[in-house]
Amino acid sequence: MPNRLPFLGLALRRLYSRPSLTLLSLLSIVLAIGMVASIPVFSQGVSYLLLQDELAHISSTFHRPPLTMRFYFIVPKTAALSLDSALRLEHDFRRIVERETGLDVAETLTYVASPGMTIQPLEDDTSYSELKENGIAENIQFAVVTDIRDRIDIVEGLPFGTETADGTVNVWLFEEKATELGFQVGETYHMVVGSTGNPIPITVAGVWKPAELSDFYWSATTISWRKLLLVTDNAYRRSVEPAVNRRTGIAVWYLSPDEESLKLHQADSVANGLRTVPSRADLRFTDTKMDVSPELPLNRYLQRRASLSALLVGFSLPALGLLLFFLWILSHVTAQFQQEEVAILASRGAGRRFVAFLILLETLLLLIVGIPLGLGAGYIMARAMGLASGFLSFTTRAGIPATILEVDWRLIGIAVLLLVLARGIPALRAARGGIVQHLRARSRPHAAITTLILIGDGALIVLSWYAYRQLSQRGTLGIIGWEPSGDPFRDPLLLLTPSLFVFTSALVLTHLFPLLMGPADRLGNRLRSFVAYMGLTQLHRQGRHYSGSLFLTMVCLSLGAFYASMALSLDQWLADRIHYQVGADFRFQQGVPPPAMGGPALPGEEPDPEVVSAWLLPVDDYKGIPGVEDATRVAVFKSQTSVSRQIDAVFLGIDRFDFPRIAFHRSDFNYAPLGELMNRLGMYPNGILVSRNFLRRSRLLEGQTTKLTMSINYGSFEHEFLIVGAYDYFPTAYPEDTEVFVGNLGYVFDQVGDESLHQIWMKTNDEAVPQTIVDSLIELGIWPIRIRDARALLTLDEERVERIGLYGILSVGFLASTLLASLGLLVYTYASLQGRLQQISVMRAVGLKTKLVLAMVGVEYLGVILFGVLWGVAIGVATAWLFVPFFRVSGDPIFALPPFVRHIAWGQIGILALIFGTALLGSQTVILYWSTRRDLFQVLRMGQRE
Repeated sequence: MPNRLPFLGLALRRLYSRPSLTLLSLLSIVLAIGMVASIPVFSQGVSYLLLQDELAHISSTFHRPPLTMRFYFIVPKTAALSLDSALRLEHDFRRIVERETGLDVAETLTYVASPGMTIQPLEDDTSYSELKENGIAENIQFAVVTDIRDRIDIVEGLPFGTETADGTVNVWLFEEKATELGFQVGETYHMVVGSTGNPIPITVAGVWKPAELSDFYWSATTISWRKLLLVTDNAYRRSVEPAVNRRTGIAVWYLSPDEESLKLHQADSVANGLRTVPSRADLRFTDTKMDVSPELPLNRYLQRRASLSALLVGFSLPALGLLLFFLWILSHVTAQFQQEEVAILASRGAGRRFVAFLILLETLLLLIVGIPLGLGAGYIMARAMGLASGFLSFTTRAGIPATILEVDWRLIGIAVLLLVLARGIPALRAARGGIVQHLRARSRPHAAITTLILIGDGALIVLSWYAYRQLSQRGTLGIIGWEPSGDPFRDPLLLLTPSLFVFTSALVLTHLFPLLMGPADRLGNRLRSFVAYMGLTQLHRQGRHYSGSLFLTMVCLSLGAFYASMALSLDQWLADRIHYQVGADFRFQQGVPPPAMGGPALPGEEPDPEVVSAWLLPVDDYKGIPGVEDATRVAVFKSQTSVSRQIDAVFLGIDRFDFPRIAFHRSDFNYAPLGELMNRLGMYPNGILVSRNFLRRSRLLEGQTTKLTMSINYGSFEHEFLIVGAYDYFPTAYPEDTEVFVGNLGYVFDQVGDESLHQIWMKTNDEAVPQTIVDSLIELGIWPIRIRDARALLTLDEERVERIGLYGILSVGFLASTLLASLGLLVYTYASLQGRLQQISVMRAVGLKTKLVLAMVGVEYLGVILFGVLWGVAIGVATAWLFVPFFRVSGDPIFALPPFVRHIAWGQIGILALIFGTALLGSQTVILYWSTRRDLFQVLRMGQRE
């Protein structure tokens, strides 16, 4: 074994000898590491944003800092806790929180209260003589609250902290409590300890109120303080503690960490550390409990990050597989160029360990440079993922917070191992023997390879069939709210099934390519064109040399077609679900106008009749509102059916002429067209449409009647309706939640004898502005409430960070893998041409013109490109058709209607195929032309070089 420096120099010279291949290998390592690093970085950034939203909600709901923690200790009758001990524990708990979570505690406070006591009047006070047992109030506590002096305003009486000279205890009451008890400043009472009966004389020294209601001291978690008698700590030690066996009744500690100290890179450690805080506090002081903390949102943060990371890793594996395969091809090409060199080294005594160590050292040098660059690329990719608005579409928005400090080093380690194997295995195969064995193997391919290929293809086909069968039995991956429900990652094969199908199909077709070119070869024998004959013959006889090019082309295009179709299907389903939930583009409910618009000034008053008559406007008048194209009346009345009072139901009254033009509807909603259902309602004014679910539950049939009781105008209306049709899906109808009966609105109003407040559903154009519509309605004298805008809801859902992440990882991964796949095709083509230069030069030397040689070889590559592009599109479409229905992503399982429908993104697929095919054709043409420009004598003298 040579010494290290010359050995290192040899590795560097080998890398430098092929600078283009070395740079491409480095690029593949950088992108692979970047892909792996970007997923946890992005997942953490997304989860951190959602965590901030949850903490902000907690802060606004409870009016306290969101990271507040509360510890408490209820003193048992057999124990004791002094005020001084409680104050010292505040510092201990603060150290525990800061040590375990890493957060800076910005504010702390302690409140200590005595056991409950009874307030009694003095012996000579006869004003309370009629009270039972002479007790004014029971279960009243003394309390010491730290730092409260500056947070209260004295409404009446002495400043807080004033001591007495007569031995009584000065107490300060909250103004509402003083009013409740009827106490006045200066009055004196006895606080009687229940366990001993010892009286403690007290004087009402003052009445207070909070100085600033927005202060944390007056949050929802501290409201109980206002019922206590505030005293100073000195008075508590002097007069209360000696009279109580337990010293105190309860001690509560509040710790409020600084919200600004919760940085992105600290979120994981804070969430994990917070889990240990309660046990540490209990260990410090037994039976101490923590009942207020940000543990729940932080735990959700950890779960969300883990789920989102798993989801994104699953979707990124195909791209990572392509990156690894690209590195494999580069290593194979590099080994091909250096195979004779390695074989000569082996024939001169260099063992496989020598070659293996040399290859490992080269890989290590690439990793030393590639890993830091990959981490930086991961940060850039994570930021780019945050700009995704769809598959291969990006927009400008506030970026996702990202830090490279929280990469998952386990994933990095796995990626590095795979990179080492992908680069090392092809190179090690070149060191199996000396130069003689190498030349013999090149001229006589090993027969066992075909058998191994058949076995491998068969195993992959069986595995793909098994995975698809398992997925079909499961029905869906159950991804709800952009997170896995039911944990599909317990069986990762299910999530990888589409990718497995793509790789298997592409691999099998690659291996079948020479066989499939047999008919083309026979066709070429009958053609009079020498160019076509030679090109098609070469495709049939040398088809195995194009395996890498075909595989990369088909996998890239098929994954692009699958991703584009999945994104289109999910986007369309999202739009369908929102429009189904709203019913139309825009809807609102008539509300009771405010007094300024003629509404009632007091409860029970009747509104101005002219205001009510605004509803009598013809629906055509709404078309004058900017952005509104059409409108219709819809009424929703709570109902009960005579079949079962336990069924929650509503009656949906519609105008059958206008409804089909405005309401959202799809052709697959019902067996009968919507127009036919509307005609049935027109034939029978008392007709209704019911869900098939209701027919099954009620055992009724079309043509039978059912009695409905509806709540209209605060009254009850009972009527018998005829079932004229059944629907599977109807806008706003969720039969599993609430039964919906659809009938004629005009008929119901005629039967009731009066119109009631109802909804208006509108069809709007792309220029419609919701606020403009609302302002126009108010100008018409209409007070809209319960406004639902489908486009606004769609925009809101499209900005979900989880959706952005899914499309981001698909887009970034596809772009990275496609870039390297394209470069890989060029490298593979260049390498294959290097082995055929002598053949091309011989043909030129015997008199064939350059154009003829170019055309002959061009036929080969054109056939390869067409085969790869067409079959890549076919595999992608088949994958989308088979697997897209399994990837249903819904924000709410209740509103997962209407049914998911797969869509094939023919437009995007066509563009991808055109761009990919054109780029390949152009690059292959350049390489072919360059190969024919080589010097004939040099090529023939050097012989067949690889």
